[in-house]
Amino acid sequence: MSCVSPYAEHLEQSQAEFTAKYLQDESPALKEEIPSFRLFTRQDIMNLPSIDWKVQGVFPESGFACIYGVSGGGKSFLAMDMALSMAEGRRWFGLRTKKAAVTYIVAEGQGGLKGRVIAWEEENKRELPENVQFVLDDFYIGADVERLAKSIPTGSLIVIDTMNAVSAGLAENDAVDMGIIISNCKQLQKLTSGLVCLIHHCGKDAAKGLRGHTSLIAALDAAIEVDRRGNNRVWKVVKNKDGQDGQAYKFTLNIRVVGKDAYGDDVTSCSVFASEEPARQEVKPLTPAQRYGLESALKLALQVRGKSGCCHGRCVGRDHFYEPVHAAGQPRRQKRRLFSVSRTDFERDRHKIFVY
Repeated sequence: MSCVSPYAEHLEQSQAEFTAKYLQDESPALKEEIPSFRLFTRQDIMNLPSIDWKVQGVFPESGFACIYGVSGGGKSFLAMDMALSMAEGRRWFGLRTKKAAVTYIVAEGQGGLKGRVIAWEEENKRELPENVQFVLDDFYIGADVERLAKSIPTGSLIVIDTMNAVSAGLAENDAVDMGIIISNCKQLQKLTSGLVCLIHHCGKDAAKGLRGHTSLIAALDAAIEVDRRGNNRVWKVVKNKDGQDGQAYKFTLNIRVVGKDAYGDDVTSCSVFASEEPARQEVKPLTPAQRYGLESALKLALQVRGKSGCCHGRCVGRDHFYEPVHAAGQPRRQKRRLFSVSRTDFERDRHKIFVY
């Protein structure tokens, strides 16, 4: 009896068949040499085309971008307004756009899509451009990219609304899972030679920007943050790899009646109206830690008022900072922690506090 496993014999046979099939001399696939890297000289670089923009100075003609912000800030309305302006090649907030076909993936909020279309048409007094198409079928960023790309015209704007809705099962905070999302978005961009724009949320602390792993903001060519303070809405360029960032534009959402429901009540949606008033830097409310530190600084400033070297209340004495904590009977480690948190909060928001 042979001691050789039948599985081992089958493996040897498979290996032999593979060798016979793929290692023949006439096999063109294996005879083809692996191409070397192309090295660019200065003249080669000078001959490259200059960067072109889909939205002047904001979004490149081809690349990977994101619009994000707080819930209820209006980011989906803003993204759709931008996409439809681009489909017509019309200016958007006074910025030039390059006309392009648009594919808008509506992965959430599909029930309100009809209302948004009607609201836009009423606001702009015309029907949607013919080169705009919407995807309402289930789309999964981890498996459907190549299938979708076959239906998209070259050079299109592709809006994915939202990233969370097309990446079920992938953890945003995990580096590997976020890598899968980024890789597939870039693959979609490469296959279509277009601009892929994610709609995404910010985290619990809006000041920290995009929700999820930091590799996302690093991978983006451009990003817009949408913020809301009461009825005031602002979108701001927070990243522009090949241009200037920091530009901010105000807008409002006009509420429009777009139909009636089964009970005869009004159904409403919104349209974007670009404000002519320039956007100014909103003063963010102080965090509890900042307020605590500021109160300590002001108390010290009042006590030493008129003395030289107090930096007009921007110097904080640790003893004055610790005094309220000491009065509350807190341990020493709690004093140090509160002092550190407060100073970090101020520095994060670009306030300078001098400590002695």
